[in-house]
Amino acid sequence: MRACILALVCCATPALADLEVRFIEGAPVDRFTFTPSADCPIGPATLVVDLTASQGKLIFATTERGAGGEGYQPVRLTSGADQVVALPDGSDGARGVSLDLASLSSGLSFTIDVDDTLGQSETRVSGSEITDAQVHLVIDGTRYSASFDATARANLDLPACLS
Repeated sequence: MRACILALVCCATPALADLEVRFIEGAPVDRFTFTPSADCPIGPATLVVDLTASQGKLIFATTERGAGGEGYQPVRLTSGADQVVALPDGSDGARGVSLDLASLSSGLSFTIDVDDTLGQSETRVSGSEITDAQVHLVIDGTRYSASFDATARANLDLPACLS
């Protein structure tokens, strides 16, 4: 019996601490939320939302006379600002935005305007248009990535307690 227990302890895989990412359409103000499921902080880290591979050829529309459709919205942190080292610039027309984090121990969210460049409905982005966009979390040079699905969610599987 002891040998079985010892074998289970020695061969157990580490628990995963997932990070759920959601895109919430709200034309002209869209929201990204980041919710860690672990009871331990993640970080320091760099968090990247990369729209390059998105089905809708999405971009960030952050200035009035920029590359986006009718609306625009600069990056605004709406929760978890105390975990962010500096506010990202969110360049207009960019396909990526990056946040440097001191840690990520509780939820984090920011608003920004996301537009498609296919000309169908520039100001409203459906879940299917963000499909294949990616989110990356970089910690100590190691990159963890996940793609958004048609429900506008991405889930990063992370080794437990990355800090």
